[in-house]
Amino acid sequence: MHQKNKSQKDNVKNILLIDFDPQGNATQIMKRTYPEFKEESLSFINMLKSGNIDESIIRLTSNLSLLPADSSLANLSDIISKTDILKKRYILKNVVEKIEKIYDFDYVFIDVPPTINSDFTNNAVYASNYILMVFQTQQSAYESSLSFV
Repeated sequence: MHQKNKSQKDNVKNILLIDFDPQGNATQIMKRTYPEFKEESLSFINMLKSGNIDESIIRLTSNLSLLPADSSLANLSDIISKTDILKKRYILKNVVEKIEKIYDFDYVFIDVPPTINSDFTNNAVYASNYILMVFQTQQSAYESSLSFV
C-alpha cells in the first residue's frame, strides 16, 4: 500500500504555463479556475527587462504555476523591432532556459496568439521542444499551417 502511494506521488508532474499571448486568455481562464491566486507583482515586460522571474511566476497549486500575460506584453513587438535580427527570436527561449535552471518544472507549456508567423509564435517555436498546432479545418488554414511548419 505504501509503495502504491509513493508511485502515485512520483507520477505528479510540475507544470508551468506561460501565457505568451497579449490578450491573456490563458491567464483569464486560470484566474477563473483558481480564483484564490494572487496577482503577479512584476509585469511580463518588466520581467524580461530585469530577468527577475521570481516576481512574475504565480503558484496556482502545488504542481501548477503560471507566468501570466498582462497588457504590457503588447509592447513586446516594439522591443523586438529594436532587437538584433539574430536575437529577436530567442527572447522567450532565454527566459525558458533560465526557468529550467532555477525551477523544477517537468513541463512548460506556452500559449501564443492564434496567428502564424508572428513575433510571439516565432519566439515560442524557438523556445520549444515540441509544438502542438490547433487550427481551423478550412483548407486555407490547413495550407497556412503546413507552410509555417
